[in-house]
Amino acid sequence: MTVNFSTNGKMCIFANENTTNPMRHSSTYLPKKIDFSTVTFWDTDFDNIDWERHADFVIERVFGFGTENERQIVVKLYGLHRLKQFADNFVPSIFNRNVKENLSNVISQTSL
Repeated sequence: MTVNFSTNGKMCIFANENTTNPMRHSSTYLPKKIDFSTVTFWDTDFDNIDWERHADFVIERVFGFGTENERQIVVKLYGLHRLKQFADNFVPSIFNRNVKENLSNVISQTSL
């Protein structure tokens, strides 16, 4: 996976077509390009994000500060099972109180 910045301030992730991602929930879904706002990851060096190893960080950040579109991208990347695992073990703090609520809303809407 490579990460680049576009002219509109978005971070773009490009995956090799033959790359397999064990965390994605569908064998048919491997996006070639994913846009995340630099606002969502304001304090993050994008070059150091490993999207598999840092899955908990990505999920927490996107469900705490991301857009609805970014949340749907994370659902596709990690799948409902992984999001449910994260939600079950998540301990909210004063800085990320809305993460669990946002996760619950997406999980219940997607499960229907």
